[in-house]
Amino acid sequence: MSIKEKNIIQQNVILLLKDKSINLDIEYYEKLIEYLKKNSISLIGLYEKSKKNHTFFSSDIFSKYLKQEKEILHKWEKDFEPIKNAWEKEDIEYIFHKSIGEMPYLSGNLDILVKQKDFEKAGRILESLDYIDLRNIQEAHKKYYRKFDGNIEILPIHLHERVCWIVPFEDNEHIWKYYKISRKNPIIHYPSYDDAVIIILAHHFLEDHNISLFDLLTLKECIDNGNIDWEFVIRTATKLKWEHSIYTALIMFNHFYLKLFGEQIGIPRDTLKRAFGYVNRRPWISAYLYKNLLKNDIPMPFKISHLWTRIHTALRELRDPTFGSIKDRFVQVFGGFLDRFIQLKLKLATHPSMLITFSGVDGSGKSSHIKNLRLAFEKCGIPSKYLWNRIGSMPLSKLILKS
Repeated sequence: MSIKEKNIIQQNVILLLKDKSINLDIEYYEKLIEYLKKNSISLIGLYEKSKKNHTFFSSDIFSKYLKQEKEILHKWEKDFEPIKNAWEKEDIEYIFHKSIGEMPYLSGNLDILVKQKDFEKAGRILESLDYIDLRNIQEAHKKYYRKFDGNIEILPIHLHERVCWIVPFEDNEHIWKYYKISRKNPIIHYPSYDDAVIIILAHHFLEDHNISLFDLLTLKECIDNGNIDWEFVIRTATKLKWEHSIYTALIMFNHFYLKLFGEQIGIPRDTLKRAFGYVNRRPWISAYLYKNLLKNDIPMPFKISHLWTRIHTALRELRDPTFGSIKDRFVQVFGGFLDRFIQLKLKLATHPSMLITFSGVDGSGKSSHIKNLRLAFEKCGIPSKYLWNRIGSMPLSKLILKS
């Protein structure tokens, strides 16, 4: 797709999101939907809220993708039900901490926060429901769980005991004190809007290094509906030594929303003034921010330099005495850099290799089992190779077996 076409698609997506009439030929509808999906925009939510663009919403191509999303949403809700029931029997509370009231079915996995005292028990219950703890993916304060039924993946779970990306970024007590339960769908437990603002800014800036239209709209919804306690938001970030990052993220989110939607996102003027004042006194932030991020043309989703955001996180770790002596903190920071370099750049496995063999007569299902297993490995981030031979039926092999 040319840059001109991308700009046209993005402009029409913005019109859709503002519930204004789009001006696109039907041949562009699929590209429009692809752009919406890249930005994690729910087609279900868009369809339910829109009052215009009947031609687009009644088209065969939109109906096809809408049906697919409804099937995914229904499956996630159905798959979570037995987990919810099992946890409730053990009085385990939970929060979908990346939700503000809807099932986050467009995520790669369902992120769930449980209390620290329940973390191990919640994991054991998942294992009793035939989920597998993916020990090849290791991060502090969280575990990944997967379950498969043949070639069908059951709801993927990312279990957290803290809202944490390398290090915690939240006021854990506040999250548990003020979380909400959806009236529309009671299985959805989600954080207060104050906590959601903190999670959105920390996650998409520091962990994802990526800001999508969904992220902008989610922050906007929090601000419009939540009467945000901005002093609490800034105080929490300052207490946990990442105010440099939250001020930067506030400026970025405000700028992106303004350029794309033509209006302020709703962050109070005095809070933005404090953010600009803070950033302008720190050239390592302001120089990169003004040169590379605060532009007029903003392609979405917007990628942010991984190295630059990693420097933000490293500074948070180095400044926080709760991580030990200054020597301990340096070891943690550079150890983290090394681990990510090994895993993400060198692609070296953190788990030992193994050999899995399948044997059997023709038609016994070897190929189907292998295909399903490799698919499961792929979804779990485990590389695999497939080798086929008939060594058991070769003349030399037969002689050896007979002897």
